[in-house]
Order: sequence, then C-alpha cells, then structure tokens
Amino acid sequence: MMKPINRVRDDLVMRQLDQEWVVFDPRAGRIVVLNLTAALVFSHLDGKHDREMIVDAVRESFADLPDRADVERDVDHVLAGFEKEGFLE
Repeated sequence: MMKPINRVRDDLVMRQLDQEWVVFDPRAGRIVVLNLTAALVFSHLDGKHDREMIVDAVRESFADLPDRADVERDVDHVLAGFEKEGFLE
C-alpha cells in the first residue's frame, strides 16, 4: 500500500447544491465549486486512502469505467488544486 494522502482540513464544509458540489473555506471566506470527480476525491481524503485507492473509487463511481490513465491524470490534477488551495492538512 502506498502512503495515504493527507486529509482535508476539518474546517472545510462540502455540500451539494442542486447539481453542483461546493466547498466553503472559512479561512479564505470563499466557496469553491467542484465537479463530480473533485467531489469524489474530496470525499476520500480522510487520511486513510492512498492515491491508487482514490483512483479506483473515482473510476468505479462511473457506470462506464473510464480509462485508468485518464482518471489518474484527473485525480492528480484535483489533488494539485486542493494542495494549491490549502485544503489539505
């Protein structure tokens, strides 16, 4: 097993509003809109899942399994964005 990815900060709040997922960041005082892939990644950032587990979970969430390389690229992009936003502990 690979090293688990850091968890999201405890003060972040993710909610579904209609067809979108949003994260409220109280430190920055702003809301970030997530696509479905980003919301799935966010929901698995509990400090127990490694990158491969997250890729598998995201991939299995779609009826037609997307190409693994595409999902890996998307997950890496989302994780980099979360890091840049300061969402990870």
